Amino acid sequence: MNMKNFKNLFFILVYFCLVSSCKKLIDPKPNDIADKMVGTYTLSEIIVNKQTLALPYKKGTDEFNGTIEIKKTDATAIELTYTFNTVLNGVKETDSVEESFFVKQGSKDIEIFEDESFKKQIGSLVDSKTLYLVSNDTDRITAIKK
Repeated sequence: MNMKNFKNLFFILVYFCLVSSCKKLIDPKPNDIADKMVGTYTLSEIIVNKQTLALPYKKGTDEFNGTIEIKKTDATAIELTYTFNTVLNGVKETDSVEESFFVKQGSKDIEIFEDESFKKQIGSLVDSKTLYLVSNDTDRITAIKK
């Protein structure tokens, strides 16, 4: 092999190495916004009628805590499963409720909407870890991603 062929082969090998390594640098399809919401969140605070309850709550034999599990159902749709655990007067109960919502990227946070037309915002995910859900002007649930 002469020097000219060697140089050509060298440049071809370098070219293929660069091309194959560049393919690895190209980001795969970005995650849907709903993917960023998926996970388990621990309830940390509930505000009802301007009364704030820090969670988990324990006083005497009474206890209250809970979680919110979020699953993706579509690129912009999520399903929330609220699980509330209570012990009142020694009686332990667990209740679960499911709701569906729609999400989109806001200017800073992920915004959660009641409807698919994104008209009525009911919450947000701040800094990818703090979930706020608001049911009216005074009531709010705060949960932290595990």
